Amino acid sequence: MGWLEDLRPATFDGAGFHVERWGHRIGRQAAIRRFPQRDAPSLQDTGRLPREYPLSGFVIGDDFLVDKARLDRVVESRPEGYPFASGKLLEHPFLGNLKVHCTRLNWTYSNSEGGFARFEATFIEVGED
Repeated sequence: MGWLEDLRPATFDGAGFHVERWGHRIGRQAAIRRFPQRDAPSLQDTGRLPREYPLSGFVIGDDFLVDKARLDRVVESRPEGYPFASGKLLEHPFLGNLKVHCTRLNWTYSNSEGGFARFEATFIEVGED
């Protein structure tokens, strides 16, 4: 099977949407130590950075405002186990099921594209407490 046949529907805690573009950010964090009379700092590895999953998506159709409101409610609601961020399920069309927290959701609309709303979202992985 090719990648197109492997695509899954996208949802965040049950709220559905379509994905236009996606990516992920990875890296390692380091403590930077600077010393007098030295040009280059010393670095101490302090572990892997949390993985981030930015994506561009949209909702479309006669009920696009209902779908938008549902996604808004999911993003703004507290996760189970609050105050500790236990995360919610992101069903990513390419990466599968991810336990994440949505840190940002930005909507844009256009009068020339009725029944349609775009968004940019950033999700960050949530580990075990």
